[in-house]
Amino acid sequence: MKRIMLGASIVALAMIMNTSNAQDSKSHYTMPKMGIKGGLSLTGISNFEGDQRVTAHAGIFVHHTINKNWCFQPELLYSAQGQKYMTDEGQKRVLALDYIQAPFMMQYYPAKRFYVEMGPQVGLLINSKTKNAPTGEDKIAVDGGYRKVDLGVNAGLGVNFTDHFGIYGRYTQGLVDVTKSSEAYKLNTGVQIGAAVRF
Repeated sequence: MKRIMLGASIVALAMIMNTSNAQDSKSHYTMPKMGIKGGLSLTGISNFEGDQRVTAHAGIFVHHTINKNWCFQPELLYSAQGQKYMTDEGQKRVLALDYIQAPFMMQYYPAKRFYVEMGPQVGLLINSKTKNAPTGEDKIAVDGGYRKVDLGVNAGLGVNFTDHFGIYGRYTQGLVDVTKSSEAYKLNTGVQIGAAVRF
């Protein structure tokens, strides 16, 4: 599965870059721009009783302008996810799942400074643990219970105030069970709100 997703992502990236490079001199194509982004995340897990976790995300991206309406933006992000929950003993705990995510976003600009976006993402789980909710102490590793690869789809919107600075909001919906159990599917969900800087 991981090899298939990686291969599909590489093929999609190559096709889009080839399309953009094929634009003639009258197009709006410009050289790709690097950038950094980050902000607040509100995450949860479906079919897992508890409260959403307030956490953060941050990373880098490459912004490709295809024409005046369409852009392609692959990203590489660190994203802290998971959810708060209550144990049978009444203790408040946090399930903390840390991912390196690779979203591949297509952005459509109906106006010069405003865009809507959608695209898939692949996530690699780098850390999974539970901890005390108020203090963050009493950490327990739970790596054996969670899958290393997560797949999801994103949808969002953003506003670029200048050519170099903008803000965005994005919703992420997981597509595969993050656990290794045979019980009800547990899917990552989340909302990201943040700012981006292009160089």
